[in-house]
Amino acid sequence: MKAMMLFRASLCSAALLSCALVAGCGGGGGSSLPGSLTVPLPGNQSIDAALGTGPQNLANTSWEIHDAAAPNTAPIARVDFGSDGQIEQLALTGDVSANIAGASTTLVVDQGSHVLFPGVTYVAGSYGGQNGSDVGVSVYGVVFAGPTEIATLTLSIFGTRSGDTINGTFSVSTTIEPAAANILPGAPIGTQSSDQAVLLKKA
Repeated sequence: MKAMMLFRASLCSAALLSCALVAGCGGGGGSSLPGSLTVPLPGNQSIDAALGTGPQNLANTSWEIHDAAAPNTAPIARVDFGSDGQIEQLALTGDVSANIAGASTTLVVDQGSHVLFPGVTYVAGSYGGQNGSDVGVSVYGVVFAGPTEIATLTLSIFGTRSGDTINGTFSVSTTIEPAAANILPGAPIGTQSSDQAVLLKKA
């Protein structure tokens, strides 16, 4: 569960940064998301995908994400796809959402501004596509404490679909921005990445 634990740790870092900065400030979110993103596919492939896209063969479906090492245990997350195959929301479950006091457990992916913690907002967009039965989709998010951008987050799900299952990888990359050093000295500035083998089951 390394990737999910990195995701949880990143959210906790954002919370600490916000506590050091925010006293009822309005959220950020004015920054635009990138118009396109390079999204991984299985077999070291990748595609350049536009904002608001996803794999067409996942349109209007929902999937539970399981640790591939324990596929019959409770899911670690659930992902919902919209009419263009784009991710609409990612709901965290179990240990992933534990110990993050006050945090939303669902990321809404609609390019709008949403509350992550009190005083912390985020904007997120979906990017993705497919090559035959190989699918890939990424969520790129920007996190703000008040008006200050403090972190970016990329979540990628890619794998090969076979009927109602997808054997794949959940990848997380987080970057704490240099501006955070002015807010909370000692913050883990820079990028951390982790991958986790997962099995997605159609809900």
